[in-house]
Amino acid sequence: MTVPLATGHHAHSSDGSISGRLLVALGTVMFVSFAIVLAVVVLVMRSYEIDSLRRESVLSADRLAKVLEPALWNVDVPHAGELATAYMADQRIVSITIRETLQGESRRFGNLRATDTMLVRRAVVHDGQTIGEIDLAFDRGVYRAHLRRDISLAILVSLIVLGVSLAGLAVLVRAMLARPLDALSRVVTHFAQGDYTEAAQRRVIGSGELRHLSEVLFDMGAQIDTQVRELTETNRRLAFRNAALDAAANAIWIVSREGHIEWVNTAFTVLTGYSADEAIGQRLVELLDAEVHDTAFFDAIRQIIHTGTVWSGEITSKRKDGTVWVGERTVTPLADPTGYVAHYIIVEQDVTQRKQLEAQYRQAQKMESVGRLAGGIAHDFNNMLSVILSNAELAIDQVEPGSAVRDDLAEIQHAAQRSVDLTRQLLAFARKQDVAPRTINLNALIGESLKMLGRMVGEQVQFLWRPATALWSVRMDPSQVEQVLANLCVNARDAIQSVGTIVIATENRTLLATDGDLADLTAGDYVVINVSDTGSGMSPELLTQIFEPFFTTKSIGLGTGLGLSTVYGIVAQNGGAVRVSSTVGQGTHFAIYLPRYTGEEDTEVEVAAVSASTTGTETVLVVEDEAMVLAMAVRILTANGYRVLAAGSADAAIHTAQSMEGPLDLLLTDVIMPKMAGPDVARAIGVIHPQAVCVFMSGFAEAGGHTPAPFGDSALHVSKPFTPSALAGVVRRALDTRSLAQSAARSAGAHERE
Repeated sequence: MTVPLATGHHAHSSDGSISGRLLVALGTVMFVSFAIVLAVVVLVMRSYEIDSLRRESVLSADRLAKVLEPALWNVDVPHAGELATAYMADQRIVSITIRETLQGESRRFGNLRATDTMLVRRAVVHDGQTIGEIDLAFDRGVYRAHLRRDISLAILVSLIVLGVSLAGLAVLVRAMLARPLDALSRVVTHFAQGDYTEAAQRRVIGSGELRHLSEVLFDMGAQIDTQVRELTETNRRLAFRNAALDAAANAIWIVSREGHIEWVNTAFTVLTGYSADEAIGQRLVELLDAEVHDTAFFDAIRQIIHTGTVWSGEITSKRKDGTVWVGERTVTPLADPTGYVAHYIIVEQDVTQRKQLEAQYRQAQKMESVGRLAGGIAHDFNNMLSVILSNAELAIDQVEPGSAVRDDLAEIQHAAQRSVDLTRQLLAFARKQDVAPRTINLNALIGESLKMLGRMVGEQVQFLWRPATALWSVRMDPSQVEQVLANLCVNARDAIQSVGTIVIATENRTLLATDGDLADLTAGDYVVINVSDTGSGMSPELLTQIFEPFFTTKSIGLGTGLGLSTVYGIVAQNGGAVRVSSTVGQGTHFAIYLPRYTGEEDTEVEVAAVSASTTGTETVLVVEDEAMVLAMAVRILTANGYRVLAAGSADAAIHTAQSMEGPLDLLLTDVIMPKMAGPDVARAIGVIHPQAVCVFMSGFAEAGGHTPAPFGDSALHVSKPFTPSALAGVVRRALDTRSLAQSAARSAGAHERE
């Protein structure tokens, strides 16, 4: 029985070892050889005994014939009998028969007690004459007994010799074969168990061929040990590389030249939704094809990579769930030692979100640029409108009621006012609309606006209002909220065209820094106004343009293209953002994100009563870089009785303030001017005339939604374009407020003195 090395048993075990089998074989050969030799010896001994018996019987018969010759010649039979009896002392002779031929007398001595005898007959001759015969019967059993004794002795000696020979052979086999084989067996067993330490020791085992075999075995073990170590190190490196590839953030997979996937990492399964078992063996193009690229696109890639050239580019693919992504893919050919490209390693990064963010950033940059342009145009346009409205109002007061000229002036005034509305929308888009923010609850404000919104969209459209419970507060101008809702609802009404539904809902939402869709928002709490409709919806191409000023899909005369632009600007001005999604034929959803306000609630401020008159005699310094606006403001204030000083620049205003005689009561300055802004001019003049009050003129507010007030709450504001009555009223109110404050201060001082 052969025992595998892996079992740990030695190869020389008695039931199947080479030395054991060899010893048995040699012992068998020796035994058979000894048996054959012994058989030959026995046969030879038997033949020898038979020949000896024959020779001795013949010799005995011849001697007896010689001895009996005288007695038989003398016919002395008794004497012959005595001689025969004496001869019978030989135990081998069973009987002797004597026949005397002269007288014919015969006599037998002894008896045939043995059945196995050999008879020898001899003639007794005297001088050539036969005088008688003798028959000697020899007992063969005696000879056979001697033969058996000799054979037994030979067998015993042979067995002893055989035993000694076998023992010696066993010792020799053990020393020359079994021990070396046992040692070799242990070495092989250790090798099979991965222990190659004996290969390094290279101890001498056996002699001759066995020694050569051991040297070859040790050389083989050393080579195997080296190869195993190298293989272990290679496997370790491969495992490390596989682990590194598997842990890579980018999707990595290996495909054959024919395009079948052979290996994927974990990032691939996360990106595509396919498990490794599902992906391996599949054709890459068929598995991930999003049907965006044509066959020529993939053929061009194959032509490049088949030449051993690396290909990199963007490619659109489809996940298991049917969604698509845009990836930056790099395909690197892997060539064998002959240079044949048999495999490709593909590394891909999902850049869908980055592409979306880049598109959003480009859109934001574009909107910012358009906003600055719109704001600048509105600012300059407001200056012109201030002149137009003021001149129209002054001219109307000088014309008799009912005259045609008065009607023409009214048309000019009406057209200018419509232009004011247009510039207000442009300023809203540019996030420079003049606002008065307050802490408001959107649920209450929207609830109060539902009737107005319902009349705006018509009876054919169903209105659904879904307010959230415990809605957070926001801080913005309520009129801006109404403007946003009105524009969105009108847009939804036009999209519905006939019968449909508009849903307005509010909710609280917290955005985390880990959210992937923050884009132009920061992490934090937001109040969201959701406006959804069941209208015609918009294509992805239209969604990229809807917030651009003057972009509209409506027929000529049915829209200005500023509605959604105004929504965008208002929301952005208040630190929020607009999210829109739409499906053609199903409808559109707008989500307005407004930052949660956690500050103090607004308090009602008691306003002291002021004079209703717009005239006065105080000294007013007007600072305006636009000559026509400056001239109009001077004309209006002069007409109301004020002493007016004019300055066309900041430097001129400061010089005038320094050189004027008497105190300055009020500074009326534009906010946006070259070199030095209005607030800086106010600070400089405030140092010279600290008693003066300041009124700012501006065509739009700053980015934060407020006009800066360097004089604290004493600084009032008049928006451009203004009318004569509006400008004169703000100036009078500012002066009266200062007078009341001064009177209160004097009264407080008098009480302290008392």
